[in-house]
Amino acid sequence: MIEDVEFDVLDICSPTSTHIEFIKAAAASRKNVIVEAPMARTSVEGQEALRLCSEAKILLFPVQSRRWSPEYRRMHDLVVSGVIGEPVIARLSYETSHPTGWDDWYADYRRSGGV
Repeated sequence: MIEDVEFDVLDICSPTSTHIEFIKAAAASRKNVIVEAPMARTSVEGQEALRLCSEAKILLFPVQSRRWSPEYRRMHDLVVSGVIGEPVIARLSYETSHPTGWDDWYADYRRSGGV
């Protein structure tokens, strides 16, 4: 199906256990990839995704959405502006419950990879 449609980027927003199959299809079709974190269920799948995209000469962009959260952006702005000086160590914590909903796949370690 991917080969039959003209587009530039495949945005993968599905259960983690399906990411590698979509990445394989995108690489085979030479489509750039945006993939929700975690990128893969295991480090082996992650390395495979990197290899496939590199060999296909396509971009692979794992989404790290925390990076754009207001509290993280504020810290960035404070550092860049010099307000808090040069950081040596930063320890950040973000706690929330996992999402529920469709099929509750987050709670299944085999499918989520232990999110």
